[in-house]
Amino acid sequence: MCRASLGTLFLSSRIFSWLFEIFFVTLQADKTNNDMRQTVFAIVLWVVTTLSGWAQRSEVFTPEAFHIEITDMLPRPFFFRYGTTDFSLSVHNDSAFVRMPYYGKADAPSFEYDGLNFEHKYEHMMVGKTEKKDADVVTFRVQHGSVEHRFYITAYPDHRADISVMPNNGQACAYEGRWSNIDQRQLLYVGLVLDEASVNTLKAFAKHSLPWSDAKLFCHHMTIAHYTNITRKLRRWAEKHEGQTFTITATDYGHSDKAFAVKVDPKKVPSINALTHVTLATNNATNGKDYESNQITQWQPFPTPIQLTGTIEFIYR
Repeated sequence: MCRASLGTLFLSSRIFSWLFEIFFVTLQADKTNNDMRQTVFAIVLWVVTTLSGWAQRSEVFTPEAFHIEITDMLPRPFFFRYGTTDFSLSVHNDSAFVRMPYYGKADAPSFEYDGLNFEHKYEHMMVGKTEKKDADVVTFRVQHGSVEHRFYITAYPDHRADISVMPNNGQACAYEGRWSNIDQRQLLYVGLVLDEASVNTLKAFAKHSLPWSDAKLFCHHMTIAHYTNITRKLRRWAEKHEGQTFTITATDYGHSDKAFAVKVDPKKVPSINALTHVTLATNNATNGKDYESNQITQWQPFPTPIQLTGTIEFIYR
């Protein structure tokens, strides 16, 4: 979150106001006075660019809660081999969430090691500054299976970030990216949260059709992504559409011995789940969990598909 003072923000808005007044007055000036117009345009452009960069640099890096989108790998040939789609490093709630390609050579290969794709508690975090005092430096360690990883992160005021990862069983890898601070509340999931009418429709159907006598009702949302598996593409989509209303279509219903759900047509709202659904209920007798709707294999089509309406929301603990 930007920590500029209200007074500074007010001054900036006044400066922009004055600049645009000068800009429009100049537009109305004699068209033959091209030198004057070009000079004013250049001044306005320089000031706007400077203030925009200053506003971005005014955000203070928070080492306990940040997200870095990977934009490059070093050396660069690895960038062209792997690309950087949905690769990231996040730190919050005392844990590191790592989604990065490991392209080094392992000195002591481990069969259970699946690369830089995990989330675990970090240890021994240290925070400092570079020698020139121009950037923040964060180091910490994460144990994944039998492999310990050391992370070295440099976060610059203009939101550039350098990352070096050193596993104790292989070569170090280096990455570049863009950092942003994240809400320190713990994100649980992003979803389409159903409105009251849709919830009531599903609850009425569930109560009439429940396959068990002892159940916990949900009928609350369609998951777009859980905090552990949200991709950059889905996060951006959800941020763009947060608060907007969508109508989705429930086409089938089904259950296992754990969960009861409706299958949803995935065309309008994306989801990380291969099986897009709304969980209706779970079976208390088998200790069913809502995520076990993903394992339902037996489905029956609705005679008439059900229309469900909701809004895109980020749900925090």
